[in-house]
Amino acid sequence: MTADSNGKQILGVIGAGEVLNSSEVISRLQKTGMTNAAARQILTRGSKCGEIWRSETLKMSQNERLLARSRFVGSTDFLNEVKSVLLKNNRRGLLRCVELLQLRRLMNPVDAMRILAVTPEKKTGDKSRRPDFEQEVAALTEIGVVRWAEALVLRWTKENEKIQSEVNALSQRLRQDAVLCRILCDTLTRQNILGWHQGEMPSIEKPYTLFSGQVFSAYSFSYLAPLKYSKKGEAKPQPTPALIDCWGEVVSIHHIQSFQDRLLRVSEAASEKRRILPVFAAIGFSHEAWQLAKQSGYLVVNVSQLLGQTAIETISTIEALISKVSYVDGEEIESRASRIADMMDALKENPIVTSLRSIGFEIMAGLALRSLSHEGVCIGKLVPWKETERDIDAFGFQGDNLTVIECKANVRDNCPRDYEIRKFFTESVPALKKWLRTQRTINRCKAELWTTGTVTSEAQQLVEALQPKKGNDKYSIRSLREMQQEFPVSIRNRIMQLGDAISLGGSNE
Repeated sequence: MTADSNGKQILGVIGAGEVLNSSEVISRLQKTGMTNAAARQILTRGSKCGEIWRSETLKMSQNERLLARSRFVGSTDFLNEVKSVLLKNNRRGLLRCVELLQLRRLMNPVDAMRILAVTPEKKTGDKSRRPDFEQEVAALTEIGVVRWAEALVLRWTKENEKIQSEVNALSQRLRQDAVLCRILCDTLTRQNILGWHQGEMPSIEKPYTLFSGQVFSAYSFSYLAPLKYSKKGEAKPQPTPALIDCWGEVVSIHHIQSFQDRLLRVSEAASEKRRILPVFAAIGFSHEAWQLAKQSGYLVVNVSQLLGQTAIETISTIEALISKVSYVDGEEIESRASRIADMMDALKENPIVTSLRSIGFEIMAGLALRSLSHEGVCIGKLVPWKETERDIDAFGFQGDNLTVIECKANVRDNCPRDYEIRKFFTESVPALKKWLRTQRTINRCKAELWTTGTVTSEAQQLVEALQPKKGNDKYSIRSLREMQQEFPVSIRNRIMQLGDAISLGGSNE
C-alpha cells in the first residue's frame, strides 16, 4: 500500500480538530480490526503523507510523537489541543512556556530556560534523558514558536520593527533584573541570611547563574544556625545552598511552578539529600503565585515593597547608564555623573542605598576612564579564570595601554582586605589580560585598586610585593581622597561627593 492510502487510514481515526499521540492513533487503528504490528506499520508509512502532520523533535515522556491533520496545524485551536496533550503527558515546562507566550508573545531565552526548567546545554557524559534548551526550542518551533533575534516569538508576524523594539525591551529588563538581584542579595547578606562573598551573582553581561545545571538568578549559601547541617562522617557543619530567582515583573503561577521543577531537579542531581533555601523575589505576584510560593515554604520577597518605587526607578536608570558607559562622550560625562550622584542623594534614607552606591562607584570609575581619554571602556565584564570567572569592575585603553580598576566601597576608616587585594592583582588582572590578548595587543597594563576607605601601609607593602618583576606593568592601591586632583574638573566634585557618601554610609561588612 502507498503512503497516501496508509495516510487515509490514519485520517480516518484522527478528528479534524484533534491532536493525538502515536499510541492513541495505534489504539484507534486496532479498534478497526488491525493487529498492533499492522497499526504500527501503517502509522510509520502513513505519517509521511502530506495530509498528516507528525512532530519530530516534540516527543512525549514515552518518546511518542504527536499527529494531527495538516490543515489543522497553525490555528489557535491546534495550539490549545497541543496544550491538552502536554498536560496529559506531564510536559510541564513546554506547557508553561506556551501559555506564557500566548499571554506575552515574546520571551527572552534566559527566561525561557527558567520557565522550561532545562539546562542550557548538556555536558559531555550527561546520560540524563531530559532535553536541554536547544532541544526544547526545536520542539516549540514545531508548534508555532519562532526565534527572532534574542527572543522566542509566538505566531510569526511581519511587524518586524515592533517585534525588535519588544525584544530590546526584554533584554533591557533582563539587565535590570541582574542589578536588582545583586541588590537583593546584598540586602539578604546584611541581614545575615546569606553568607558574605559566597556563591555567584548575575551581571549585566551574564544575567543568570547555573547550579547543578539549572538556571537561577543567583546562588549563595546560608550559615543561619537552623539551616546548617552535618554530612555523614564530618563533624564540621555545612552551609545550606540558597537558590535565588529574581524577576523584574509581576509573576504568575507558571513562574513559581518552574522554580519548583528546577529545585526538584537540583535535588535529584545531588549525590545525597541536602537542604536548600529557596528564595523567590519579584516586582509583584498574582494571587495564585503568592499563595503557591508561601505554601511551598519559600522565602518570598516582593521587591517593590522591600525597596520602594524610587529605588526601582533608580535601578532602571543605573542599568541604562551601565550599558552606555562606553559611548559617553564630551559634555555627557558631567551630566551623567551628576545624575548618579543626585539619585544617590534622593535615596539616602533608603536601606539599600549602600548597594546602589557600590554599583554607582563602578559606573563612576568607567566615566572617569572615559573622561581621561580612554577608549573601549567596559564595566562589569566577566572573564574566564581557570574553572570559574572573574568580574572586572572597569577597564579601558589608551592606544595599546590597558588600565583596569577594581572598586572597593569601604567605610572611611576601613582598608580592603589582604585576600581582596591578592585576588585582584593575582587573579582578576591576569584573567583580563589573557582574555584581551586573544583580541588585541597590550603593551602595558596599569592596574589600580580604588577604595573609598583608607589605604594602610600594610596594604601598600602587599601591593609592592605583588608588583610584576618583569615588564612595564604597574600595580597600585589608591584612595579617592588621595587622587582627587587627577580627575577632570568637570566630574571631580561629583566623584568625591559619591565617594564621601559611600565612606560615611558604609557598604561592606
